Amino acid sequence: MLRVYLKLLFLIVFISNANAQVSSKEFLFVGHAYGSHSKLDNNLDPIFLSHLQKNNYSKIVLGGDFIYDCNNMVELNNLESFYVNNNVEFVIGNHDNCNSIFKLSRNPINFYYELVNESLLFYLNTSKENNLEIDQYMNFIDEVIINQNPKSIIIFTHQLIFSETDWFVRVNSRKFYDFGNNLYRRLYNKYNHQQIPFYFIAGDIGAFDYTPYAFYHKENNFNLLASGLGNNQHSIGIKIDIGPDINIDFINLKSGELNDTDKYSKMAVQLYQFPKLFLSFLKINSKLFFSILLTIILVYLLFINYKKYV
Repeated sequence: MLRVYLKLLFLIVFISNANAQVSSKEFLFVGHAYGSHSKLDNNLDPIFLSHLQKNNYSKIVLGGDFIYDCNNMVELNNLESFYVNNNVEFVIGNHDNCNSIFKLSRNPINFYYELVNESLLFYLNTSKENNLEIDQYMNFIDEVIINQNPKSIIIFTHQLIFSETDWFVRVNSRKFYDFGNNLYRRLYNKYNHQQIPFYFIAGDIGAFDYTPYAFYHKENNFNLLASGLGNNQHSIGIKIDIGPDINIDFINLKSGELNDTDKYSKMAVQLYQFPKLFLSFLKINSKLFFSILLTIILVYLLFINYKKYV
């Protein structure tokens, strides 16, 4: 009889431990976390910091551009204090691409991974210009996937490596995008159309008015997501629940309201960004535009005069 009770106790402990191992981990991803260009407060975005005071997360992921000026010691000290007092991972953006930030990191600066509840999480520095390193990145990713055999894969970057032109998603800056786009093409050619779900999560949007601040699109097993702060109107982050399955929502950092990813679908975002993108295109190509317009007017006038005298 005692053996029966001992077996029962063992099963209870085993099941409890098994459940604990797959308990959901709640991550918060925030792009462009230093916030607005016009508010030089030497700190991370105030709405973001206020949100963290009211909410607890297993980990915070800073999606690049979390510092404005690498030479500002006050800002660096504030960032280091935040980093030391929170469970933080980050990927490198344009503003963070400096030795001060490299020294702060607990992890190798080019790529790092961790396994969370059978989900494989990569943190990649794609703020690079040397395309010769893409083979190194691919070999690293391939080897880790083979060794870990995950159920799902999340790849964190600063650049929206899946956006090759602003007409797909308009980003804050196109700097370093050649490297990221080439890496994404390699990943797409090898892993798209497979069963294992991939989540690409990036933070290089949202800094300017009337440009995208949240984005979601799905291409077969590839889920493409982005969010970023800084335009003084929208404060959207990405909430990631990593358990037996992955659940992702956009979260309003000011109100705490959750939004389904479909609210920021590719079609919705492209319609939102089109007016400013089109005006920007006209400004850049103004000479060509006015030449075409003048040609059309001249042809029309010639046609009218021709009809008059025929």
